[in-house]
Amino acid sequence: AADRAGDARHAVVPDAVGITTRDLETFQVDMSGVETLLAAIPGEFVTVAESGLASRGDVEMVAGWGADAVLVGTALAGAAHPEAAVRALTGCPRRPRAARREAPA
Repeated sequence: AADRAGDARHAVVPDAVGITTRDLETFQVDMSGVETLLAAIPGEFVTVAESGLASRGDVEMVAGWGADAVLVGTALAGAAHPEAAVRALTGCPRRPRAARREAPA
């Protein structure tokens, strides 16, 4: 049974990959590794930059690094006009990430 569990774990292919900027123990935000992680994820996977994104500048930055989507919570929850806040964060141009490279035979 353990062998089958190991095989199943390696056979899982995600539809999306989330990259959080927030340390879930301290709740501090650190964007320093996001660009590197996004570059390492092949373009056929949807990537989501999560947490700590508070401004259009933040969204433009991660979109420029290749994020397909963002998860924004606190910035919208505290907005006096959430609908306007959502509009302000949308429509950022995204830089595509490279497709997966096939391993040499």
